[in-house]
Parts: sequence; C-alpha cells; structure tokens
Amino acid sequence: MSIRKRGESSVIGTLLLVAVTVIAASVLSVFVLQLGESTQQPAPQAEFTADTCSDCASLADPGSGTTNFLNITFTQGDTLEAENVLVYLDGNVLFDPSKTGAAAYNQPANYDGAGPNDLRWSSDQITAGERLILEDDADADSGKDIFQDGQVVKVVWTNPESDESYVLIEQRLRY
Repeated sequence: MSIRKRGESSVIGTLLLVAVTVIAASVLSVFVLQLGESTQQPAPQAEFTADTCSDCASLADPGSGTTNFLNITFTQGDTLEAENVLVYLDGNVLFDPSKTGAAAYNQPANYDGAGPNDLRWSSDQITAGERLILEDDADADSGKDIFQDGQVVKVVWTNPESDESYVLIEQRLRY
C-alpha cells in the first residue's frame, strides 16, 4: 500500500514563496534606501551678471587714479547664503565671503576696509539686486591692471550639507 503526502508539497511551496518574497523585498529596500541617500540637492535657481569697468575711478582710494573693476550682480533667483558663494578668476579663488576682512580677498582683488566702498556682498544673504564690486588692486603696486580682457570669472555656490559645488555663472571678461 502506498501513502501519498499531498499536503507537504503545498506547505513547502508556500514557505519557499514567502522566503523568496522576503529576500526580494529586502534587496529592493536596501537599493531604494541607498538611492535616496545619494540624491543630490539641486543647485539653487540663481542668475548673475558680470560686468567690467576699465579705467574707472578707484572706490577704495578716491582721487588716486583709475583701475579696473569687476561688478557681479545677482539679478534673480533663490536667496543665497553669502558664505556659500565664491568668486573665481581663471580658476583661482578671488573672493571668499566665508572669510572675514582682508582674508576674503585674494590678489588682485582689493580689500581696503571693504566698508563704505561696497567691495563685498552687502549682507549675509544675497537677494536680487545685491552686487559685489571687486577692484583690481595690483595696479597700485605695479602700475599695471591684472584684471584683463579674456579672463574667465565664475560664481560658484557650494552646498553646505554635501560640499557639492555648482557654477552659477561662467563668463569671459571684456575690458
């Protein structure tokens, strides 16, 4: 006499199906969580203009002659924390507002107190209409302006939460 065990195959099949489902859900959840962690915060919506002025009267030392200026204006977009917005000239940091005083300016940008002469962002938060005027300081020492036609200026925002950087404007200067 033969005994058939029909119930065992359906129980084993159900257990295997549950085990496969649990494993698939675990793998999928790990993948989704890792994907969520690596999602980048988008760059802020921000528009800048960069204008130049050649042989203009010095803001830092009125009456001392003329110099070249780089005027960067935030025209529209999301409000930005000034300390996260750096200005580069030909790949070198020209202005770093996260530093204070003269340390924020690298040659050839001018510091000279940066108070009433607007050689800095006007507040800690950059909103539409704010501007930064960088004066060429090198001519005082050498008699020759360092801000030159053809140099590339970049305004770069760095995300303080992830250190990701985004170029908000890149422009070749025309003097």
